[in-house]
Amino acid sequence: MKHPLWTIGHSNHSAEKFLDLLSCYGIVCVVDVRSIPYSRRNPQFNKEKMNQSLSSQDIAYIWEGEALGGKRDIRQNPEFFDAEGRIDWKKVRRREDFIRAMKRLRVQVEKEPTAVLCAEENPRNCHRLHLISAAWAESCDENISHIRGDGRVETHAQISPQPELFC
Repeated sequence: MKHPLWTIGHSNHSAEKFLDLLSCYGIVCVVDVRSIPYSRRNPQFNKEKMNQSLSSQDIAYIWEGEALGGKRDIRQNPEFFDAEGRIDWKKVRRREDFIRAMKRLRVQVEKEPTAVLCAEENPRNCHRLHLISAAWAESCDENISHIRGDGRVETHAQISPQPELFC
């Protein structure tokens, strides 16, 4: 059976609640896509602490924030922004390091239940919907499930701002 691509935002959950959400869906690997994997407000989700708490539950941790992160500096990468200074996710999805990281993510998801992690609870407000899930859907795979903070799941098709499939 093919695993879905899961996504989750740590929000301001306690470490215990976050681990419970992962456990509910049988997640055994977390791929952190935060460009900066640290939080002043929620230090339980700093890279080292998160790795430690996940490891205590036999959940693997992989950081892919450099290639799959959403933070871009317009001064360093003006080619990824439109005339109004908004990021153009389609341009970012064509980057070679992004494409390679998505291939690694696909291999990981095929092996075992894996969740892409960012900070935002609501995927609509997060780059994981507009960048990672959209790229996944573009590859003609709508098998994407977003774990919400209250434990319910929304599919990419339910929340995508526009149809992304070109199959």
